[in-house]
Amino acid sequence: MMSYEDVLRGLFLDDATPSGRLEPDQIRSTIAQTPVSEIVYFLQKHQDELSDVSAKNIPQFSNIDEVDKVLSIIIDSGLDKVDFLLIGSYLKQDRAKDMAYRKYGENHYKLCAQLGFVLNPPQFQATRNGYAYHRENDKALKMIWFAKMILHVPIVQQAIFKVMKDDTPFSIREYMGVFLSANCQAKCNTFEK
Repeated sequence: MMSYEDVLRGLFLDDATPSGRLEPDQIRSTIAQTPVSEIVYFLQKHQDELSDVSAKNIPQFSNIDEVDKVLSIIIDSGLDKVDFLLIGSYLKQDRAKDMAYRKYGENHYKLCAQLGFVLNPPQFQATRNGYAYHRENDKALKMIWFAKMILHVPIVQQAIFKVMKDDTPFSIREYMGVFLSANCQAKCNTFEK
C-alpha cells in the first residue's frame, strides 16, 4: 500500500511513476476524504515540481460532459489505434471537416490529460486515475472527483497561488490572456457574449 503522500503525488503531480502503482480503492478514498484545502497545501509544498503555465496547457473545451465520453472511447471502445481525429469524430456527430474533428478531439483529450485521467499525447491511454474515475458509479462522488482534479490543471494551480499570495481581486481571463494568442482571445470574448 502506498503512503497518503505518494497517492497525492501520483494524482496531482506530473510524476508518472507513482501514478502507475495507484490502486483504484486508494484513489477513490483519497479523493473522497481529502479536503480541497489539503490538496492546495500539498501543491503549495511542491510548487517547484508543478508544470509552468503555457498556451499549450490551457484547457480549451466546449463541454465537460465530453470527459466521460473520451474516457469511454479510450477504455471501452476496444479500438487499438486512437487519435484526435477518431476521438473528435466520435464526440462531434455532425458533418464537419476532418480538421474540425481533429481539433475537437484534441481539445477534449487534452482536457482529460490535464485532469490526470489520460496520458499526454502521443500516448492515448487512460491512467489508473482515469480508469477509477470512469468506473465510479456514485454520481455525487464523481462530481467531487472532477472538481478536485481541476487542481491538477497548471493555470488553476497558478491562479490559486496568485490569489493566496496577493489577496487582491483577480481576473482569470486577464491572466489567461498573457498566454493566449489574439485569435484565441477573440474567440473567448465571442463565447462570453
